[in-house]
Parts: sequence; structure tokens; C-alpha cells
Amino acid sequence: MMKRFLSLLVLVALIINLFQVNVFAGNQANELYLEYDRNVHKYDNRLVTVVINEKEVKTGDMPAVIIGNRTLVPVREIFESEAVGAKVEWNSKTEEVYITYRDQFIVLAINDKTAYVNGKPHELDVPAKLIRDLNKDHPKTMVPIRFISEVLGFDVDWDNSSYTAMLTNADLVVDMPIEPEVPEVIEPDSEGDDLDGDKLEGISGDGANKTLPTELRNTPVQWSATKDQMESISSNNNSIALTSENHPETKITDIAYDTSGTQNRFVVKATSAISEVKYTLWEGKLVIDIPRSVSGLKSETKYDSNPILTSIRSSQYSSNPNTTRIVFDLKNESIKLDVSLNKNRTELVVATSDNIIHDILLGQNDQGDYIRVEGVAAPDMNIFRLSNPDRVVIDFENTTSLIGTKESQASGQYVEKIRTAQFEETKTRIVVETDGQADYEVVKSSGEETMIQFKEPTYENIEYKNETKPVIALEHVDVPIEMSGIIYDNDYRNKTFHITLAGNYGNVFGKGSVKVHDGLIETINISQNSKDQTQITIKSNFIYEYRVEEVGDKIEIKAYRPKELYNKIVVIDAGHGGRDPGAVANGLQEKDVNLKMLLYLKNLLDADTSVKVYYTRLTDTFPSLQDRCDIANEIGADFFISIHNNAFNASENGTETLYFPSNVQDKLTSPKLAQIFQKNIVAYTGMKDRGLKQRENLYLLKNTIMPAVLVEVGFLTNVNDVAKLKDETFLKTTASALYQSILETFSTYPTKR
Repeated sequence: MMKRFLSLLVLVALIINLFQVNVFAGNQANELYLEYDRNVHKYDNRLVTVVINEKEVKTGDMPAVIIGNRTLVPVREIFESEAVGAKVEWNSKTEEVYITYRDQFIVLAINDKTAYVNGKPHELDVPAKLIRDLNKDHPKTMVPIRFISEVLGFDVDWDNSSYTAMLTNADLVVDMPIEPEVPEVIEPDSEGDDLDGDKLEGISGDGANKTLPTELRNTPVQWSATKDQMESISSNNNSIALTSENHPETKITDIAYDTSGTQNRFVVKATSAISEVKYTLWEGKLVIDIPRSVSGLKSETKYDSNPILTSIRSSQYSSNPNTTRIVFDLKNESIKLDVSLNKNRTELVVATSDNIIHDILLGQNDQGDYIRVEGVAAPDMNIFRLSNPDRVVIDFENTTSLIGTKESQASGQYVEKIRTAQFEETKTRIVVETDGQADYEVVKSSGEETMIQFKEPTYENIEYKNETKPVIALEHVDVPIEMSGIIYDNDYRNKTFHITLAGNYGNVFGKGSVKVHDGLIETINISQNSKDQTQITIKSNFIYEYRVEEVGDKIEIKAYRPKELYNKIVVIDAGHGGRDPGAVANGLQEKDVNLKMLLYLKNLLDADTSVKVYYTRLTDTFPSLQDRCDIANEIGADFFISIHNNAFNASENGTETLYFPSNVQDKLTSPKLAQIFQKNIVAYTGMKDRGLKQRENLYLLKNTIMPAVLVEVGFLTNVNDVAKLKDETFLKTTASALYQSILETFSTYPTKR
């Protein structure tokens, strides 16, 4: 009896000890118990102090801790601290954190190692976790401090004696210094560089504060390169004198892409010295002819993500069979290329060449203020807005500026100050500070000249607000807006959303384009169509769903992530397409069969509103493999399906389903998804069951972050399978099997959203 009593006392003592109030002495935690990953853990390490820009951050209910050799910090307290100034929003339904910081929109999902920064995946070494001090009511979202360093560009130092993590904002260093010895230069404000101000908070359609013309009309600001600098610029037609020599015939064996040096370049390799090279630029193509050579190259090489080219094509030139012709298909006509031979003439080097900016003019015409830049074409531009003060930042990628660092006051309709500098080694930046938020347009781009025209907005009563997600307010509306009959059309593959209002509200909102460029939204376009309806088109940097809502006495258009609106989300891909036919045999192209199956499946899914479906293509187009993965990953689909058909030898036939390996037991995985699809397709179609195939190196399966399968329905190289694949009834039956598999997956593994 006494032993049982003593055991009870020990148990009571343990319980009291477990839930006692924590006492923090300096950096030392006294009996701190943390709940995460569904377990309670005693914390035996020292607590971490976080200092940002030399100021300690108060972490509130959950201190910074070290778990598994990683320092984890609370998201809200760090990001919303005075030193960072971001906005943080928690979505309890999807267990996601949305962070808006300057021109960045960050999505963190609990227990997911992939975060999204402006729609692009960013891998964490440790996923975001919900961690709760057992003495507190609510858990806090914690992330590794390395994530803050990588994404926000903060430098991190560690003081081991005090267990202090010190973050320093790299933007505190002024990266556009002004040269005081130049008379016309005005010293910059002490606030720092052009990215150290606030993110864009909003845009309204208020008019300019000054009427035209202003003083700028008669006193433009003009900066030009010196005569010596102009003489140093190489010819603008990309022509380099390549001498001709007499050598025996050579063989062209390879084209390699090289990024190891300061220039990105393609190296055309030959077995011996090249005698002659002729080339020309024509309609976005660089055409190279190499006489006295034979080609050992592939007829075509395609590039999905190369910054310079979309493809390289080669052939033995038909009018001169002793000549190899190589065609480089450029991504845009503004890309400049230099062509040269190495010393022993066995390599032909095609290298990028920077555009050279030699003149910048800020002037004024009848429409308003404008900037004219000579030496570069508009396709290389990136424009975005910042606030406090209002300013427009114009970046010219792949450029070298001969202007140097300059700044000048101005008395324009909008523009009050302009400055420029070589912001990075191959990036020229022009910044204009404005009095109010001017509209702007790239109105002229011919040869090597770019013109940006500033003007008064033509839209009215529309206010854009940059919150954790975009909000567009339709303000000062005396005319009531008809809320019924609103049509939503999400062109998510192009990140463009169309809203059609039932009435013509041109007299309320005007028309035109709201140029936002804040990292979340690119443009908002307002127009009236032939049916007397008002159309609002939103071009975003992310895949959003927008909804028109009544908020008090206002009408707001709010952005939502798909998971906030839909309980079941699937992304479906029809393999290949466009220039990529896939397997070709027995009168069939795989891309066509894949698409037919998908369209029959779409008919079934269109009638079922319980499942939200996104498609990588619905026509004969070719999204790259990365594009297909990006759509699925950014949407946050519950699972991903890619429809394919097989090819091998004439005797092989049947259905197989490919998957990426996983050993997870308590939720939907790719192997479990594959089992469902394989079972149903075989049962519905009667195809031979070739089973499941594990694939670790298939791009689509490896680079989608949700459960994903690639279904190979049949073989185009087998006459029996082909007979079925040419039968519309069989294709519809296959679509029914795919549809049933989707329903069964969601039934067996509910999302619980």
C-alpha cells in the first residue's frame, strides 16, 4: 500500500513539474516543455536572443530555440518587428502563413520544406513548424533563421558566448553612391538606397498635382556619354571581323553552353581549324554558316529555361553541301551576341554582349513627362513601384551604362527627382521620385532607344491596396453595382484573371490600365465590351482566385489562394504538345491522344463542382516540364496527374502507372495514388495490367511537391492498343476511369479543409 502511495506522489510531482510556469534566467530555460510534431519534448538547450539591426526583438510567447542543430524563430514576431516591417497573415484552414515584405510575397506551409517566394519554390533545410510552450494557449509558427537570411537578404552572425543571432539588413549599405565632384549631382537623402523604403502600399487614380506644361518642358535633364566613350562603343550591328584562312574540311561535333565566365556563351566545337565563318541577325535569329565543314550535330536542340535561346537548329546547307548552317533562335530581339574564334580556330564562341546605355533624357511633351534612354531596347526592362517617397524604379538588365552615377532635381508634372547608376555589374537602374502616382507606358522602342511616357491616369475611383494579398477597392460609387451575374474567368496559365460586371460602369471607373508592379500585381485593366459590360482584367505574379465582395459601403475585389476557396484541388496534365509530339507510330501522335483523353475527362469534371481542376494545357501547346510543375506547385494541388501513352516494340502492350517513391504511411502518397489509378484504368478498360513502376528521375514526378503519377494508358507501337486508342468510346471509358480515380482518392484521403 505504501509503495502504491509513493508511486502516486511521484506521478503527481511529475505532472506538476511538466505544467509548471517556466522561468527564464537570461538565456537559460528552466524546465521548458515544447509541443511539436504531435509530441511533447523537454527543451534542454539554451534559448536564443535575436537581434536585428542592433536591436533585440521581443519574441513574446515563444522564444527562439535550437532544435536539431537549427535555430528556429517565431515568424510573426520577426517579420512584423520594427526592423523588418512585413505583414504576416495566418490561414488556419490551410495551415499556411502569408508574408508580404516589400515586393515579395512569401507562402509558408506547416511541415512543408518548400516555401514560395513570388511564386517560385524555395527549399528550407527544416520546414516551418507549429511549436507551443505547454504553458501557453496557442502554438507559434517557427522557421529556421537561415530562411530569413536567404529570402530577405539579411546577413547573420552568431555570438556563441551569449547565444545571440544577429541579423543585419544588407540594404543598410547605400548601393547608389553619388559622386560629389560632379557639379550637377545633388547629394542623396540619408534614408538609404532605392530599395530601402516602404513597399508599395497602394495606388489611387488621383490626378496630377501640376498642370501642363511645367518648368521641365524648357529645362530638361540630359546626361550623355563623352565623345571618347562613344568612340569606344563597338559597332551596334553585332559584326566582328572574323578573318578567313585556308584549312582542310573540318567536322562540327558539338555545341556546349558555358556559364563559367563573366558572359554566358555557346561554344561550337570542331575537330580541326575552321576556315571561315559567316553570320547574320534576322528576325530574332542568329544564322551562322561555316563553309568547308560537315555537321555532326543534332538537327535541333530545345531549351526550356535558357536565358538566351529557345532552340538551336543545324543542317548541311542545301545550296552549298560543303557548309554547316547553325540557327540560334533568340528569346527576344534585344539580346546581343558577339561571335569570335579561339586562337587555334577549333572553337566558335557565341557570347552575350551587354547593351551600352549612352544617353538618358528626362523631358516633357504634350502628354506629360517622359524618359528617353538610348542604347537599349525595351524588352530588357523591369519596372516596379515603391512608396515613401512615391517612386518608379526602372531596371535595364544586361546593360552597361556610360553615364555613371547621376542625380538631378526636376520640375515635371509628376517627376520631382531622377537618378541613375550602374546598380549591378550588368544592370542599370533609373529611379524617378514622383509627386503622386503617375501612370506610365513604354510607348516607343525602335532600334536601340526606349521611351517611358508618364501621364495622368484615365481610370477613376479605383484604389489598389497591397496587403498580405492584393485588394482592389471600387470607391466613391454612387451608382450601385449589380452583384449578381458577375462572370469570373481565370486564365491561370498566364496568371491573368478576368472579371465581367453585368453593367457598363465606364462613367464610374473610366478605362485604362493601372500599372502596379509591386511584386504581387502587374496591371489592372478596366474596359467596356461590346455587350455593354465592364471588364476588369488583373495580371498577377501568382495564381490567384479573385472574388467581388461587399465590404461595408464599398465593393472590394479580393485575392485568394486556391486552397482558401476549394476543398479538393487537382492539376491534370496532357503530356507533350505543340512542337513536342511525344511517341509517333501507327498514324497516331501521342500528344493528340493524351489531349483527347484529358478533354473527355474535363467534360466529366466540369459537371462536378465538388472538385476544382486546373489544367496545364487544353490545346495543342507546349508548356515546358518546369511550367507544368510550377502550375501544380504554386496552386498547391492535392495531387497531380499526367496523362501519357507508351512506345517500345510491337509486342509490348497494356497500362502502367509511374510514381515517385515514398515511405510515408499516414497520408496520401504517390505510390498510393498510383495504386488507385492503375486499378481503375485496368478495371474500366480491360487493358493488360503492367503494374506500378517506381521512377525517381522523371522530371514531372521529381519536381512536383504533392503526390503525383504519370499514367501510361497504352502503347502506340502495338496494333491492338492502337486500335483502342483510335476508338472514341475507349477514350471516353478511359476518361471515366480517371474521373473515378480522382473521386476515390479524395474519398479515401480527404483533405480536411
